[in-house]
Amino acid sequence: MRPKAKFNGYYYPTTHDFSDDTRAKLRELYPHRAETCPTFGDAADEFVDALLRWGYVLAAELGVTKQFLTKEEARAECDALLKDLRSTRTKLQNLSGDFDRLLGEDADPRGCADSITLMIKCAESARCNIDLKKDQARKPVEWKHYVALDFAGRIAIVLRDYEIKPSATASTYTRMVDITQDKNYGIEDTSEYVSCAVKILKIIADDVGLVLAESTWRDTLAEAMGQ
Repeated sequence: MRPKAKFNGYYYPTTHDFSDDTRAKLRELYPHRAETCPTFGDAADEFVDALLRWGYVLAAELGVTKQFLTKEEARAECDALLKDLRSTRTKLQNLSGDFDRLLGEDADPRGCADSITLMIKCAESARCNIDLKKDQARKPVEWKHYVALDFAGRIAIVLRDYEIKPSATASTYTRMVDITQDKNYGIEDTSEYVSCAVKILKIIADDVGLVLAESTWRDTLAEAMGQ
């Protein structure tokens, strides 16, 4: 299947609005459960704010990745643009006399055709440069992995500050050992046990639209931590 021209516009970053549900889920994962302090506020809310600082960065970076094109997509967009530009230039250069007069004195079809000629030259140059751009060779899914990896690493640093070990199995290790060592009841599937760190990554990422499986976040976190 041939790639289609996207023409998806330029990305203008905006501040993401995290839902109350997301904030509530993160608050439940605060490890110390401190009571609200009249002077300094609720420590759990500070914990959530510390996590969401990087959530805002993730949302912005994810927005940027939506603008990335593969080489094939860039060629498709360039070819579609060139086709329309050349067609429009030809029409402007060959307007019927009666219709040209109807356009009025402010119209300058031939001047517009000359401007389009310059745009065509720029597009033709861009078409030649597409293969030279290394970043165009990276597929969007690879950019998303890079963004997810960076996000996991930054969240891991925040978790350390709150004495949460940023490991895929840190919060469930004891339970997993109990299960696998109990020969009388057999070895259960431990894949359902998800660490606090992985839960946090998924909660925030789901809210901004980077929906990945918990197992993917577990692997991404392990990669970010060099495990």
